[in-house]
Amino acid sequence: MAAVVVTKDQRRVEDLVNRMKRIEGQARGVQRMLESQRDCEEIVLQLAAMRAALSKVAMALMSDHFRECVAKESPEREQALERAARMFLRFS
Repeated sequence: MAAVVVTKDQRRVEDLVNRMKRIEGQARGVQRMLESQRDCEEIVLQLAAMRAALSKVAMALMSDHFRECVAKESPEREQALERAARMFLRFS
């Protein structure tokens, strides 16, 4: 049987998907907290954790995108960098 080779990109996608699944679980947890009328501070603490987790996913994606743009050796490099910068500003 041939060995399955997992590329760096595939591992990165799996990591980001797993992060999003954890965030999805957090969202369901917050929904349950709201339904059971848990303390406001506890709910806000979980929302803050979710926001931080989402931010980390976005920053990881942008980091990968910036690396890809910088590595490009083509006439479109400047345009790609400009789009990447606009994406970053839109998120921040």
